[in-house]
Amino acid sequence: MFVAKAQQYTNFNYVDANQDAFTVPLSQTGGNYMNAYNLSVLDMAQRLSDIYKLGERNKTYNINDLIKVTKVLYSPDNSQMLVIEPVFASNKKRCILLTNGNGENFSWSQSNRTAIDYALRGYVVAYYENAGSVAGRFDGKGNTSNFYINKVINQTSAISAKDKFLATMYINLFLTNSARKFMVDNSTQFSVDTTQFYPVGGSLGANASLFFTYADENNFKHTLFNEVKNRLNFNQPINNNGVVGVAAFGGGLPGPNEGVGAIIDNQDKTPAFYFSGSLDWVVNPNKTTILGPENWGPLALKDLYDANDIKYNIYINAYGTHVFQTPSFKQTWGSLPSMRGNVSEKEKISASRTDTYAKANMINLLMYQYENTQMHEAGKMTAAYFNAIATHTTPASAVQYVEPKCIQNTIFYQYSIGKLSIDKAAKCYTQNPNSSEINRSLDKITTTCMDGTFVPYSKGQTAPVIANNFMAPGKGLVKLANFLETLNKMGRK
Repeated sequence: MFVAKAQQYTNFNYVDANQDAFTVPLSQTGGNYMNAYNLSVLDMAQRLSDIYKLGERNKTYNINDLIKVTKVLYSPDNSQMLVIEPVFASNKKRCILLTNGNGENFSWSQSNRTAIDYALRGYVVAYYENAGSVAGRFDGKGNTSNFYINKVINQTSAISAKDKFLATMYINLFLTNSARKFMVDNSTQFSVDTTQFYPVGGSLGANASLFFTYADENNFKHTLFNEVKNRLNFNQPINNNGVVGVAAFGGGLPGPNEGVGAIIDNQDKTPAFYFSGSLDWVVNPNKTTILGPENWGPLALKDLYDANDIKYNIYINAYGTHVFQTPSFKQTWGSLPSMRGNVSEKEKISASRTDTYAKANMINLLMYQYENTQMHEAGKMTAAYFNAIATHTTPASAVQYVEPKCIQNTIFYQYSIGKLSIDKAAKCYTQNPNSSEINRSLDKITTTCMDGTFVPYSKGQTAPVIANNFMAPGKGLVKLANFLETLNKMGRK
């Protein structure tokens, strides 16, 4: 029976993806683990989208026998969350508090895939929306981002881009706090160990995760804190008890002179894992003011961690963009259709359907696989770091530079061989992938090199990082709405 199988299952170990939980088994991919993983994550991430958009609240949906999902309302103003549970014999599972990047809507993009990855490794994933979510509200009245802009930000003294960003941070602080409280209050139902929380996010979600992890009363003296609190009317005390590690993908924090104070200080000891791209013009691994406040990425925050004796692992992808991935040259895989004809199916996908789907979508699947291989690598590395924290073997602090094994299929191939500067490479990506800066005779577009596995950066211990405030409009200050519009046009977070 199902329950007996669940009680006997012990292969989730919080580091490795459980192959038995794949919806496309290895038997359908000729034993190729990465193909089975990528197809399964695609399918399961699309299923999350269906559950979020079409599912009933407080009803549990089985993606398969080993992964189940429940949609809930988690905050005083009814923000939404998907609780994703791996089914195995433990009533105290470690919990990822995962939140979205700006402009996401619980589609099957990065955050959905990240949520599935961690569930495959054994974590209960509390996947909650923050103030940057453009998903529709539970009551059908607008989207979440507009809800918080109208209810909170427009009712405060936040006028400049800097203050709007800080106000968003404070909203997300209260939302993350509510997400943690919901999981504590419902820890028995969802089998959560309340001493093992790990906030994780990309882009704005990374900022929210870091701020919740490291903020304390010294950071609540900004006038916007009380303005946001009063407009939200959240009366729950800020409490991050049980948070033992944090991961940020393409994210950072305002510097100590931006009015919030020194967010990372000697009261903090929580280890941090970072993954960033050298060509990330939105959240520079060093510093930038493009978001409003002077934002410090991991390379800038490193000295604060060292000064306060807080451990960290920082990975910089030498050819990575926002959030950290190196995109394929043809970035069209986001239109891949659902693998299932019936969203209520929970069985593993049949071999005939997998074969038909792969043949019909081969080129886009190859492009998707290149980026999702990198997602797998980042998930594995993060999970290994969190496991080291949980087992009291946290490694020494380190900064490491990596690159995808294959870079021939990317717009940055010419940069990798010294034919494009880092600035020109980033400009070609952010403005026009077919820019005249690209020497077409040097293109290496191929369908035979789609392995995004990370390897040490081939040119040494450090990689060049794009200039601060690269392509920043005006003085580097942009309104959140304009920022969101720009990124949406790029098809990124």
